[in-house]
Amino acid sequence: MNMTLSFLFWAVFASYVVHIVDETLIGGGFVAKVQEHWWPAYTARMFFFFNAAFLTITAACILAYDVIGSAVLVLPLPSQSYSQRLV
Repeated sequence: MNMTLSFLFWAVFASYVVHIVDETLIGGGFVAKVQEHWWPAYTARMFFFFNAAFLTITAACILAYDVIGSAVLVLPLPSQSYSQRLV
């Protein structure tokens, strides 16, 4: 296993957690901005569950990489657009 790559995946995960806290606490909050500009029915509960699901999936993918190896390297890598993969 490449420990440096694993460390970088967990560092990105931690930075995303900090980003979520920042969105929640600073400048009136992300939920208020979404409600005002795009989705009036958006709630803090939805914000919580969307981010909790994303963090759970991301952590599971990183753990799978740590345990199994690069054969399961799915989510941590930046994805290419579908059209670029077809070329």
